[in-house]
Amino acid sequence: MAATPPLTLKHSYRCVSSLQQFYRGGPFAVSNDGALLACARGKETNIVISSDASVLATFGGESEAATAFTFIPDSSVGSAYEAEHWSFRDIQTKANCFITMIDDVYDVHGTLDEIELFTDAIDR
Repeated sequence: MAATPPLTLKHSYRCVSSLQQFYRGGPFAVSNDGALLACARGKETNIVISSDASVLATFGGESEAATAFTFIPDSSVGSAYEAEHWSFRDIQTKANCFITMIDDVYDVHGTLDEIELFTDAIDR
């Protein structure tokens, strides 16, 4: 048998930009500075840079299509995500996990009488 020559891999790649449809109608929102556009594309959401129409990020796979979008200024939520506020994020994560666990137990394992008692206790 003849020996096959070794495979060689490319060492450089050429970047080719292409235009893609990123919006097909439906809800959308424009950031305060006009730099970003959030728009629905089926069940996915695209964040698009308005200056060159490139897709910055895609979120999706939700069970329902988005019906509305909004942008909030970084200053209103950004402080909680800075490095020195790690303890806040830690406590918030634990609280969210605890609430999710209680909700699952409440929905799956509770009898009607127990659920009514628990709902009354939470409402107080």
